[in-house]
Amino acid sequence: MHSHGSRKLITFVRVRDFGEEHAADFAPTSLATQLFTTIRDVVDTLEAHGSSQASRDRNTRQGTAGRAEAREKLRERLAAMNLTARAMQPTVPGIEDQFRMPAFRDTDLLNGARAFLAVATPIADEFIAREMPADFLDGLRADIQAMEDAISEQQSTLGQRVAARTLIDASIEKGEATVRELNAIVRNKYANQPGILAQWDSVRHTERDPRRSSSGVTTSPSNSASANPSSATPAVGPSSTQIPGGPDA
Repeated sequence: MHSHGSRKLITFVRVRDFGEEHAADFAPTSLATQLFTTIRDVVDTLEAHGSSQASRDRNTRQGTAGRAEAREKLRERLAAMNLTARAMQPTVPGIEDQFRMPAFRDTDLLNGARAFLAVATPIADEFIAREMPADFLDGLRADIQAMEDAISEQQSTLGQRVAARTLIDASIEKGEATVRELNAIVRNKYANQPGILAQWDSVRHTERDPRRSSSGVTTSPSNSASANPSSATPAVGPSSTQIPGGPDA
C-alpha cells in the first residue's frame, strides 16, 4: 500500500477505535453504529491487502526476473542457429536470410523463434551435421514455451496488482465518505461536550503527504511546523473547537 493509503488506514483505525470507545452512546441499530461498522470493515480490508502486498511485490519481481531469464535463453539459442545458418550459406544458398535475428521486443523474439522452428524442422540434419545438439529443435520448442509461460505469469501478477490497487482505492474512498458522514453525527451528538469533540477532531485528521521542496528535500507537515513554530496549529481545547461543517482533514 502506498504512503497515502497507509496514512488513511491509520486514520480509519483511530476512527474505528473512537467508535468502539463511545459505542454505548449510540443505539445498536443507529446510523452511527452502522457507519462505525463500515469503518471497521474498511480497516479489515485495507489491513488484509497491506499484509499481502509484500507477497505480491515479490511475485512481481520474480515474474520480471523469470521473463528476462527466459528471454536471454531464447535469444542465445536463436543466435546459435543464426550463426550456424550463416555457415550453411555456401551449401544451402539463401538460408542465411531465413535465420536473421529478430528485433529485441518479446513479441518479435517469439515470432522469430517460431519462424526459425518452422524453417529448421525439414533441414534439421544440416544443423546437426554442424554439431548442433541432436535435440536442438526440442530445446527451441521448450524455450519458446518457457518464454510464453513467463509472459503469461508476469501479466497475471500485474493484473492481480491492478485489481488490488482498485480495491484499495475504492476502500479508501468508502472510508473517507463514511468519516465525512460520521463527522456531522458526532458533532451533533457531542455538541455540548467539547472534550469529546476535540478527541474526534484529532482522530479523524489524516497527516498530509510529504512535500518536496525546490531543493529536492522532502518535508512532512510536522517538520514544517517545527521549523516555523509560529505557523504550528495551536493545541485543540474547548475554546478552539472547530465549528460544525468545518473542512475535513
